[in-house]
Amino acid sequence: MTPPIVSVGSDLLQALVSHRVDAVLDVYPNVEGIEVAQLGFTPTIIPIDRVGVPFYDELVLVANSDRLRSDPAYASMVKRFVGAVISGTEQARLHPAQTLAILSKVTDSSARFLGRAVPTTLALLSGPDGVGCMRTSQWQHFGDWMVERKLITQVIPTSEVMTTRFLPASCRA
Repeated sequence: MTPPIVSVGSDLLQALVSHRVDAVLDVYPNVEGIEVAQLGFTPTIIPIDRVGVPFYDELVLVANSDRLRSDPAYASMVKRFVGAVISGTEQARLHPAQTLAILSKVTDSSARFLGRAVPTTLALLSGPDGVGCMRTSQWQHFGDWMVERKLITQVIPTSEVMTTRFLPASCRA
């Protein structure tokens, strides 16, 4: 007998700890995994790319492609923003204690949670190819996979919707 699928919306944690559901999909190990553990449970978190879903980047920046082509000031702003995100991430990874101190001042999260979440998040932010790197081939594979499973009707070539020109040169190799 197949267990029922229950939609819990965005409240994954409450659905789990109240025993409304026994499992959830799309849990972040650096957020909900830590929260559940700190409530006394022993979660098993299986990344979805280990159960058949192709790897995909979860942190992406969306910009207007027409403006990127036609507005040099806009393209410059996007380039500076991407550079700042990558630089900030690299600095946070190099100085985790300072990162934790800053986040303790600017969030409502408990020191106990941040003490586990910050190092876990910083480890995840590097990615398999380095900080800020994305691969068009990975996104194309993900799109193909979605079409094969009829989650979308057609693949849009990643070259039409994605650029890596603002990423570090090491990401474009």
